[in-house]
Amino acid sequence: MSTTFESDWENTRLKEQLAAKDDEIRDLVTSDNKVIVDLSKYVETLEQKIADKNDAYRAACAVVAKMHEAAIGEVVGPVLGVVEVVANVREQLIEAQKQIVMLREELATTQSELETERRLSFRNQVAELERELFAMNGEITALKIQLLNRNVSNLEASANFAMTDMQQQQATPPASSSPCA
Repeated sequence: MSTTFESDWENTRLKEQLAAKDDEIRDLVTSDNKVIVDLSKYVETLEQKIADKNDAYRAACAVVAKMHEAAIGEVVGPVLGVVEVVANVREQLIEAQKQIVMLREELATTQSELETERRLSFRNQVAELERELFAMNGEITALKIQLLNRNVSNLEASANFAMTDMQQQQATPPASSSPCA
């Protein structure tokens, strides 16, 4: 009997473990399905973006073709081959390099002239500022003198007030505070 009981108990335990594993597998499948749905939506979004980009590209090509036709009267591809295009680009590069050298030389000359002008202008500005500073120093000194005169007047007034107050206190006898008086 104990073998049957142990066997039943073992079977029950195995069934519980299998049920738990089934739940885990179901959860994983559900999670995977959600990921698949999300990825499918993302792929659809990307496909739509690609289609939109292709439509925009075609529309841009159509506009460029219309502009080309308006400019030269017809829509044609490039007239030159790759070799000719590369040769033209090289020529343009060499010409641009020559222009860069000329511009650098012109810039150096211009910078030298500008430096001289800037120095003179700076010296003139410094001289003007020194004149203004000298004038301001005179004004500041005058303001300081006025402020000192005001302070002296205020101190004299305070001193006169204090003297008058002291004289009044000395002239009046103090009131008696004792009840017997």
